[in-house]
Amino acid sequence: MSLSDQDYIELLQHLQTRLRQADPVIFESLSDVLTIQVQPRERFFKYLLSIINAMKEGSSTSYDNAVAKLGHFITDTDNLPIQGISIVLSPAESELYQVHEIDLSEMPDNSQLIDDLLELAKIVEQEDPQ
Repeated sequence: MSLSDQDYIELLQHLQTRLRQADPVIFESLSDVLTIQVQPRERFFKYLLSIINAMKEGSSTSYDNAVAKLGHFITDTDNLPIQGISIVLSPAESELYQVHEIDLSEMPDNSQLIDDLLELAKIVEQEDPQ
């Protein structure tokens, strides 16, 4: 059974609401995707793919891969491959964010959610547009 344009509009609205609650940063970064003048099904599909890409970039899996690759070229003070990446903030930034250092290894593992969203994207992609 194919979904109607109205169904895709409602799905997109629901997805936006959930994303706004779960990750306001990704939600804000994807606002341009919603201005594309296409059919509701395609708009939903493009928004879904954009969420997947944004989540992949912010996932611990990406972090682990980056550290492994960088470890081949960057060493620590003992000349060993780096084991992690952290960002030390300036005094002004530390005061603003109430933290001195950000450990990038603490990024969430979104792999299961990404897999689920990819599965949904495959279903939408295979559905016949009306």
